[in-house]
Amino acid sequence: MAPPPPPPPLADELVEEILLRIPPNDPAHLLRAALVCKDWCRVASGPVFRRRLRDLHRGAPPILGFIQRRVGASTCFSRTSSSSSSFRPRTAGLRGWFVLDSRHGRVLLAASRSLPSLAVWDPITGGQLQLPNPLLACHWQHNWPFCVSAAVLCAASGLNGGCDHLDCRRGPFVVVLLSTVPEVTVHVYSSEDDAWSKPTYAPMIPNVRIKILEYDLGAREINWINLPRDYPLRGCSLLFTTTGYGRLGVAIVESLRFLLWSREAGPDQHSGWEQRRVIEIGAMLPACNARFVSVVGSVPDLDVFLVRTYDEIYRFDVKSEQMKKVCNDRVASKILSPT
Repeated sequence: MAPPPPPPPLADELVEEILLRIPPNDPAHLLRAALVCKDWCRVASGPVFRRRLRDLHRGAPPILGFIQRRVGASTCFSRTSSSSSSFRPRTAGLRGWFVLDSRHGRVLLAASRSLPSLAVWDPITGGQLQLPNPLLACHWQHNWPFCVSAAVLCAASGLNGGCDHLDCRRGPFVVVLLSTVPEVTVHVYSSEDDAWSKPTYAPMIPNVRIKILEYDLGAREINWINLPRDYPLRGCSLLFTTTGYGRLGVAIVESLRFLLWSREAGPDQHSGWEQRRVIEIGAMLPACNARFVSVVGSVPDLDVFLVRTYDEIYRFDVKSEQMKKVCNDRVASKILSPT
């Protein structure tokens, strides 16, 4: 007697519904499900499913770990205890590199003990793209990389939009490199051209230390933005972020209070600051000296922040006002969450 024929494969729509019910707190379960067969792998890796999964769990995604910038040390990845997954970025070969920024699946690195040198690292594959050295002024070279601020981002987000950033880490990107000594200078690298633009200059202005510098990628213009009027000038930590609508935000920790502002467009098309939240966080943390509490990282667009005490890192969800310890750490100066 011949064996019965195998059951027909499930329709893609049913496979999607099954995969969407996998708990989001451990991506390893989704990976194992994708290995069941080629059809399931195709659905799980497709853009439609990834978009639905992201929309469904829009709240606060699990944090598998952090890419840390440590004082006097190289780039490293620290895994949190929130997941049993064994995933970790491939950090081999990163000794001597200093992390500057992380966004849209890419990490921007700077050589920490040599002439100005930059690379863009893919933490999933471990691939590293060395960028051509920008032509920098002499004072940049003497103080590299601590004299600069930098950002890496998807090329579409900077100019014409139209990208949801679900899987654009293989696409074109730009790097913005900025220094304010002795004058404001901005260099922009395009991966499509594999070249740096001519620098954009702007004179320094009085009280520049209490202003935000804005660079328009499309117009190649530099503008200055005032900080919120009630911003405490001393005794606080500050972190720039983006809100759920892609607007500029500022998070501040001051005297065990968490302050959150966003920049909103007014009726006359002029943007201004709006204070969104003031949250007392002292009761959420163990007894500690307030001067050791600072905001050191964020998950862009989701109002999730990383708060550091003297020797611990906490995840703070502004929407739920919940604080959860994720790891011990005494030396991190900045924490980046790959997105």
